[in-house]
Amino acid sequence: MGRVGSLSAIVLGLAAVPARASELSLGVYEHDIDDTFSFGHTEHGKQIVIGARTAALDELALIWRPRAHIIAGFNTAGGTDYLAAGLSWRFNFGGDRFYFEPGIGAAIHNGSVDLPSPYEPGLTPAEQAKRLYNWTHKLDLGSRVLFEPEWSLGWRATDRLSIEISWIHLSHAQLAGEQNPGLGDFGLRAVYRFGLDRGRPEPRMATAYPKPPRNRLPVNPPDTQYAAVDASAQGRQPVNRSASAAPSVASAPEGRLPVNPPDQLATQQIAPPGPTEERLPPVVLRASPPPAVVKSSGSARKGNAVQIAATSTADGAERALDEIKVEMAAWPSPPGGRIEKAIVHGSVVYRALVDGFEDTQAAQAFCANLRAAGRACFVRGG
Repeated sequence: MGRVGSLSAIVLGLAAVPARASELSLGVYEHDIDDTFSFGHTEHGKQIVIGARTAALDELALIWRPRAHIIAGFNTAGGTDYLAAGLSWRFNFGGDRFYFEPGIGAAIHNGSVDLPSPYEPGLTPAEQAKRLYNWTHKLDLGSRVLFEPEWSLGWRATDRLSIEISWIHLSHAQLAGEQNPGLGDFGLRAVYRFGLDRGRPEPRMATAYPKPPRNRLPVNPPDTQYAAVDASAQGRQPVNRSASAAPSVASAPEGRLPVNPPDQLATQQIAPPGPTEERLPPVVLRASPPPAVVKSSGSARKGNAVQIAATSTADGAERALDEIKVEMAAWPSPPGGRIEKAIVHGSVVYRALVDGFEDTQAAQAFCANLRAAGRACFVRGG
C-alpha cells in the first residue's frame, strides 16, 4: 500500500466516524520504541497521530458504556503509517480532574509484511545482500491486520481541553506466525471535547465528595443526580432535616431537595428545634399548573426562566441542559438554554437555566411538562 493510498484510506476512515463523536485529538509520539512488548528501534522519526472519540455509548451499557475511537498515525521518516479503531473505557479519579482510559481495537498498516529470507539457498550475492538489508532496516510486522491495545492518562486542563500521556501498540500476538516484532508508539496528545455524554454517569473510580455543612445547600457532584434545584433562589432557607422532623410528604433521598409531584399542594412542617438549632418557619411547596403548550411570540424576555439544575461545575450544568434538549425541541418556538454562575452560602454553583419564554405562564407550563416527566425544576421570575 503506497503512502497516497494509505492517506486516502485514513481520510475515508475518519469520515466514517459516527456523528456522535465528541472528542478530537492530535499528538506527537516517539515511534517504534522498546516497550517490552516490541523489539523497537527499527524505524525512526516521529509519529503524528490524529483521532476522534465518541461519548460514552449507552447502547453498550452491558459492557460498561465504552467509547468508540478511531486513530490514524503518520510517520515523518517514511516508516509505517496505520489506521485503527476500537473501544476504550474511561475511569475518573482525583476529583474528576484526571482519568485513566485503556482500550483495545484493530489496525491496518502500510508497512512490510513477510519479507523474504536472505538465507534461502541459491541466492546471488546481490540478492542476498538486498534481502539482508531489508531484514535489518525494515519493520516486518508479520500481518496486515493487527491488534491495537492502548492506554492514556489524561488531565482535564479545562472543561473542553485535556492533555494525555498515551501509549499505542500494534501486533498480532503471534496468531499470524512467529514473525511478530510489534510496534510501540509513546507520546503526548491534546484532546478537545465538544460533545456531552448522555444517560447514566460513566464508569469512574471511587471519588470521595465532602459532605456540605448543615447550613449550606447540598450541591450534587457532576455526572451524578444533577437535577437538584437551588432552593435559595426561591428566597427559602435550607430545610432543617432533624431526626425529629415529621414531614407530611415523603422524604427526599440523601443530598437531594424534595420535589412535589404535579397537581399536588403539600405543606412541610418543621419539627420543634433542638437545644442548639434555630427555629425555621414552615415551608410551603406549591405545585405548578397542569401541563399546557404555550406558543412563544418570539419577543422573549430573559426574566422568565426555568431552572433545572444547580451543580458545582459548569460541565454538570451543561450536561443537565443536554439532557432536556428533546423536551426543548418539542415546543413550537423552542426556548434556549444558558448557564449562570452564582455564589450560594459561600460556594460557587452553576445554574442550568432555560429561558426565552413569552411570559411567566409559558415558563410554568414548560416546567410542569418537565415535572410530569419526572424532572425537577422551578420558575425564576423576571
